[in-house]
Amino acid sequence: MVGTIFALGNVTVGIASLAGPLLSERLGKLRAIVATQFLSMPFIMLVTMSPNLALSAGAYLARGTLMQMGIPLETAFQMEMVTESERATTSGVMMMADNIPRAVSSSISGGMMSGNDFYTPFLITTLAYLASSSLFYILFRKTKAELVEA
Repeated sequence: MVGTIFALGNVTVGIASLAGPLLSERLGKLRAIVATQFLSMPFIMLVTMSPNLALSAGAYLARGTLMQMGIPLETAFQMEMVTESERATTSGVMMMADNIPRAVSSSISGGMMSGNDFYTPFLITTLAYLASSSLFYILFRKTKAELVEA
């Protein structure tokens, strides 16, 4: 059952990657990124709080779809913010900034889950997404106007 859910997750992630640019055209890149991140947050908590596997699987698929929809937009946004000569370094730094905390948190949350605490890791993840998405919007909301002026 888990393999089937993960397989469906990969299919929906692929489709969502293609749907992101359409959303970006309607909302603008920054708003589309933040909207997909904020909309995914309730589904993160629903994965752990749902009373049955079907609801949890649906929440998992919805969360993955929404988050993946914004990732290509976020990458494009990041590359637009730096000069061409800085793009490779920026990409590497962004991947490192994403993967190192993910590695550390996976170890910590794995320990919590093996002790039967499934709620706390998902709550911390949701709060981290809330903080980072909010800061992302606050820090970059005027960027387009500044780029147009420049």
